[in-house]
Amino acid sequence: MKIRFLPFYLIGAFLFSVLISPELPAQKIGLETVRVKYMRLPLQPLSQDVKTCSSQVIIPQKREDPDYNHFRVPVAGLKYVNDPASAQLLVEVNFRDFGMQDPQLVSKDVYRVNTGENEKGYYYQLQYDFPAELVVSTSGHQVLLHLQLRPDSASRYVKYGMWTFSKNELESKYSGESGAVNQKAFDACIQNVLKQAKELVNSRFAFTPVTYRQKIAVLKSKKNPFYKDFQKAAELTGVAFHVDRYEPGGESDRTLAQALDIWKRILDDPSGKANGMVKMLAYYNCAAVSRWMNRFDEADACARKAAEGISPKTQKRMIALVMPLPEEIRIRKERFKVNGKL
Repeated sequence: MKIRFLPFYLIGAFLFSVLISPELPAQKIGLETVRVKYMRLPLQPLSQDVKTCSSQVIIPQKREDPDYNHFRVPVAGLKYVNDPASAQLLVEVNFRDFGMQDPQLVSKDVYRVNTGENEKGYYYQLQYDFPAELVVSTSGHQVLLHLQLRPDSASRYVKYGMWTFSKNELESKYSGESGAVNQKAFDACIQNVLKQAKELVNSRFAFTPVTYRQKIAVLKSKKNPFYKDFQKAAELTGVAFHVDRYEPGGESDRTLAQALDIWKRILDDPSGKANGMVKMLAYYNCAAVSRWMNRFDEADACARKAAEGISPKTQKRMIALVMPLPEEIRIRKERFKVNGKL
């Protein structure tokens, strides 16, 4: 039997493609969620003399619902008083006019389960808006915060009747339900803006107990030589943050340091098995954990390295975690700095 050999240039091309591939099956990634309970420091701490707060929510088009009279924007740590004139801190949310555009008909050939065939389907794209002005001021009328708000896209855009297989049926149904649909959007816009206002005000001025869902990258394939290392580091991170309230410099940091050591060993691995994707995940984890430990220089350096490791084949969910890291690190550093803890 005659043995045939592949040409050397084909063998070389095959080996090259294997060696440089950043997305081998053994390098599929997973994300573990670790809950971090901590006290978020304010970006603009108030004077210790400020003890009370109140709020005013002004809505130009009110419905006959007494609940609208009870909308509040409380500030954590301050006593809420019903009389705005007697409060030391006043939060005002002034809504402008509620707007809505004419329904836009959208059509598309879609599969209909009842018939088992593709048919022309319809729905109305509805668009709303309800801008508002947020003002936070002291009892001495000093304005501390002034922002323009608007509902998020999920509240402003509504797909009505998706999918309806008759234009006449869709039109008739919307004609009878438009009032209720618009009122629901009206309510949703108000609730969303007030939710934004509460988060912005408390992030700015309050010491707020927060639970943060921290994502830690791991490898999903047990065949990967670094699978156990990533798993062990993720477990250590979970143990470290499994406390009633995490504070940097405490006992938890000893365990977090062990996790960091594992990721750093992967980055320094002399075997060359840690390719670009593996290193990007390790750098991301190092940046995320170092941020919590207030090792800001190390966190910045690792965040930059993680961003440099992004390739066209990097999963979108990883890009969404890596790219905001520098700003997240900057904001946490600023919170500790303005509160005199750095």
